[in-house]
Formats: sequence, structure tokens, C-alpha cells
Amino acid sequence: MTRKISTSIAILIILILSVVVGAGAWWYGEKNQPEVLNQPIQKNQKSDNAVDQKTYQDKKERPTLLKVETSGGLCPGNVTCSSRISIQSDGSWITDSNTKGKISLSKIENLKNLIDSTDFATIKEKKFTDTCPIAYDGQEGIYIFYTLSGEVRISSCETNIDNNTPLFKEINIILEDIRKTILNTDFNIIR
Repeated sequence: MTRKISTSIAILIILILSVVVGAGAWWYGEKNQPEVLNQPIQKNQKSDNAVDQKTYQDKKERPTLLKVETSGGLCPGNVTCSSRISIQSDGSWITDSNTKGKISLSKIENLKNLIDSTDFATIKEKKFTDTCPIAYDGQEGIYIFYTLSGEVRISSCETNIDNNTPLFKEINIILEDIRKTILNTDFNIIR
């Protein structure tokens, strides 16, 4: 009799553990995917060294210079935080929340020159070998550069990005200016 009870309890424990593990796998696989307004973010499926086939013969043909995407962390509503900013060749920028602004012509020209003169292969050689911050409620940054030879994608979870290089210093200055503009815009709406 004791053996039957022990076997029944063991089977019950295994069954409960199976349900808990299965629910955890579902929760992690379904609920922890990056979302924007409950919609999954479409990740760029290109390989690490892929370059878009479209090339630009003239700097004026390139409408977009840079897109910066961040994803990770938990935002209100129990969704994954994310943001996208697109910076155009004419200095205009727009976010995924449709906030718009303009970057000074001197900064945009400097950014264009830095993008055109940067050796992206050298930057990508420095692999990120730690745990991606999205694994512990941090963020991943993805930079999509539109160069004269095509599109170059750099992820902070794949490449160890040196923020002291002239290109990333300029990007960080521009992103800080955009952040201040967004905060001022949001603050003015609240008043």
C-alpha cells in the first residue's frame, strides 16, 4: 500500500513539474519576445556580414543614413521595451511613436562623412562574447547604416561596440539631442 502511494505521489510530482516546465517554456518563448504595442519586432534576418544589394552611386540618392533600434527590458503593460529612430540624409528624424525633428546640417554632414569613411568590417571583428543584456532585463542596440555600398547592420549583442570611435561618439551625441527633443516635446504636451 505504501509503495502504491509513493509511486502515485512520484507520478503526480513528475506531472506537476512537466506542467510547470512546459508553462515556463511557453511563457519564455511567447511572452518574452520583443513587442511594440503587442506586435513582435521583425528582426533583420541577414547574416552578420551581409550587405544589402542596393548601392548608392551618389551620396544624394541615399535617403536614410541610419536607423537605431533598441529592444529589451520590461515596459508598462508587461511588454518588452523597444524604440526605433530613423535619421534621414536631410537631417530629419522620426521615431516609431511618430515624433519628428531635425538635426543640424553640420551634425548630419559629419555623420555622413563618418559613415562613409568607417571600416565596418574592422568594427564587426570585435565580437561581443558576454551574455546579451536582454537576457537580464537590459537592452540590445541595433544600428543599421546605409552606406554608399549598401546596408550594414551592427548589433550590440553580436559586436563589441566601442563608443569612443568617432562614428559612435557622433551617434551618441545625436541620439542625446533627439532624446532631449523628445523629452521637451512630451513635457510641453503634459503642461
